[in-house]
Amino acid sequence: MNKTTLTTLLLTIFFSLNLVAQNTYFVKVGGNNSGGLTEENAFTTVNNAVVAASDGDTITIVGAINQTGQVGIGKSISFVGQSNATITGASARMYVINTAGKTISFTNITFQDADSTNPGAVFTITQNSDLTLTGCILKNNTSTVNGGAILAGGTGVITITNSLFDGNSANRGGAVAVTSAGRQLIVTGSTFVNNTAT
Repeated sequence: MNKTTLTTLLLTIFFSLNLVAQNTYFVKVGGNNSGGLTEENAFTTVNNAVVAASDGDTITIVGAINQTGQVGIGKSISFVGQSNATITGASARMYVINTAGKTISFTNITFQDADSTNPGAVFTITQNSDLTLTGCILKNNTSTVNGGAILAGGTGVITITNSLFDGNSANRGGAVAVTSAGRQLIVTGSTFVNNTAT
């Protein structure tokens, strides 16, 4: 085997090993927590699905679920809602994007009733990563500090499309608080109503 052929073979093996199949995990009330790869075997918490997922995977939220604690997201994951997906919060912030260089998206999910003493009752993103919300509803979320629904610092882009922010409140930024000059906020086709800042 000549040198060129060996190099080509090694490169082919290398790239083949790096083309890992992307998975879709499910989160649903009544799931049995058996791997999460089907609705029947769904995880019962978003956190369990995030732990199982890898960069490039999708997490499907089915129906209504309650979230009782904060979930750290340090991977590039797409969250997609089906069957009127609704995540109801408690007295905690819902999601913290805690790793730089990631792309996280949420589509067709309602986030409601998060009540936090931390900034950004639904999403806090202070790392240099991107967040996209499409067709989402964020309603009746409260932070006692900044960002009733979203607090964004660092650099990167937050893209909000065809979404509704209704009845969120905070000290500053009743719906969204952007705290750094390097963070871009792009909003299209979205409605902001009844959000308040003291």
